[in-house]
Amino acid sequence: MSTPNLINESDRGIFIVSAAYIEDILDNILKRQIQKIGPSKDFVKNLFDLSGPLSSFSSKSAICYAFGLISKESYSDICIIRKLRNSVAHCYKEVDVCSCEIESRILSLKCVKSTIHSFKGKRYSFNRQTDKTNSTDVIDKMGLSDKKHEEYYARLHGFVKYHKSIFALGVQRLVFNIEFESYDTINGTRATKILRKNLQSDMIVTLKLILCKKGSEASSLQ
Repeated sequence: MSTPNLINESDRGIFIVSAAYIEDILDNILKRQIQKIGPSKDFVKNLFDLSGPLSSFSSKSAICYAFGLISKESYSDICIIRKLRNSVAHCYKEVDVCSCEIESRILSLKCVKSTIHSFKGKRYSFNRQTDKTNSTDVIDKMGLSDKKHEEYYARLHGFVKYHKSIFALGVQRLVFNIEFESYDTINGTRATKILRKNLQSDMIVTLKLILCKKGSEASSLQ
C-alpha cells in the first residue's frame, strides 16, 4: 500500500484502509513468529479465524506489544488508528479529516509528529478566485455545496488535504517502524533492506498536498 493510494481514499476510507493495512502487517508478523515453533497449518488457521484468539485488530496489536514484537510507541499509535477506524466506520454522517476531533487525533500520533518534524514541503493558501483556468466548468454544473465544490476543484488540480497527507505519510512511517521492530538482530540486515526499498519506492514520490479550505495552510512535496 503506497502513500498515493492512501491519499486517494476518501476521508472515511483512508482510516479504514490504513487500519486494514496495519492489521495485515501485524498478521504477518505473528504468523512469522508462530511458524518458528512449528505448529500445524490447521492450528495456525484456527488462531486467526473469526472465533480465534488472534482474530481481531486489537488482539493482534496487543499480543505483538506484549511479546516485544513492536514498541510501546508503535502500539500507542496503532490503538489511536484503530479507534479512528471504528469511529468513522460506524458514523453515518459525512467524515471530514479537517474536523477538530479527527484533526486532534491525527496530530496526537507519534508517527505523524515525526513526519511533520521532518516534512520539508511547501505550504500554500488556497483561493479558487485567483485561478484563471476554465477547469471547473464541469464541477460548476454538479450542484455541489461550497465545501464539496472546493474539494473537487482542488482534487482536480492534484491537491489533497494537508492533514490527510501527513496521516498517510505517518502511516507509512509507522509501518516501516513496525517491520523494523519485529525483526530480531539476526534478521536486522533484511529489515534494513525492506526499509530502504520502501523508502525509495514510496517516500520519494512527488505529490501536491493541500488543505482544501480557503485561507488554510497546505503543503506540496518537492
